[in-house]
Amino acid sequence: MSETLDLSVVVPAYNRANLIARALDSVAAQTVLPREIVVVDDGSSDGTPDVVASWAKSAPLPVNLIVSPENRGVGAARNIAMRAARGRLIALLDSDDEYLKGALAMLAAPLARHPDAVVSFGEAEVRFADRTQGFRHVARNLTPGNGATEIAGDDGLYRLDDPQGELLTTSYVSPSAAVFRRQAALDVGLMPEKRYGEDWLFFLRLTGEGEFLVRFEDCAIIHRQDDNLTGTAHDYPNACRTLASLIEVRNNDHVAIAARHTPWLDRAIAKQAAAVRYFASRQGWAEYWRMLGSPEARATGGRAQHLLADPKSALRALVGSLGS
Repeated sequence: MSETLDLSVVVPAYNRANLIARALDSVAAQTVLPREIVVVDDGSSDGTPDVVASWAKSAPLPVNLIVSPENRGVGAARNIAMRAARGRLIALLDSDDEYLKGALAMLAAPLARHPDAVVSFGEAEVRFADRTQGFRHVARNLTPGNGATEIAGDDGLYRLDDPQGELLTTSYVSPSAAVFRRQAALDVGLMPEKRYGEDWLFFLRLTGEGEFLVRFEDCAIIHRQDDNLTGTAHDYPNACRTLASLIEVRNNDHVAIAARHTPWLDRAIAKQAAAVRYFASRQGWAEYWRMLGSPEARATGGRAQHLLADPKSALRALVGSLGS
């Protein structure tokens, strides 16, 4: 019997009938196969479950297809799959992404050698559907020796110096380029069931469970489609969601924040509030005024403070309304 990894690949899917086979093919092409793939269809209307079922008939590994009757978002879909998974390790692969060959073996191996580690992640290349210049997901925020220290005797493997500090205000651990311990995920209550930023908050939760290990090697391709929630059309709502999540983090809703990190978090909240003001101002005065009365705006100073802090955005909103 050939070797397999004690690992479940979790694939949430929503209306990805035309793309999910690429993701599944990348799992089947691994040098060492996982024990299973768990696909959760999140209320698709385009026949995605039929594509998965057809693919599974000739798959070289078991496929557990779970069909959700309603769309609840990627966080909820991943949680359904993680509860059903049988592997001791979990890998999250988005249905429009793909692994590079050998990725799962490379990501799983460090967790076998380092029992105090809970997450092993690698680099991922981000590609845009419109052929906009892509980038590497980790390299923009983390480099060898700057936030990560090489582990002696384990060539090319690095340990994050301060996982919570590193992930407190930004997300550079791609779900499609990471492997983690299933029990640790269960211990932190799995993933927040949000529609944006759920993976960042999940990995932030895991910082309280053990070490984070990283290899600065490509292991996945992240495809940004036009309908991704990370597209520019979603800038304003995503900015609002990020601000709300940062406020939750400050309130210790997801993990106990070390006191030394509080100044970083306060600065990040102030910066994100400014981004929300900017994007709201581009929607016109009515939306700008509504935003200033939101719970997030009240939690970061209220209408008067925001107006005094950023008169340019207020003027932009007013001029935009007058010109429309």
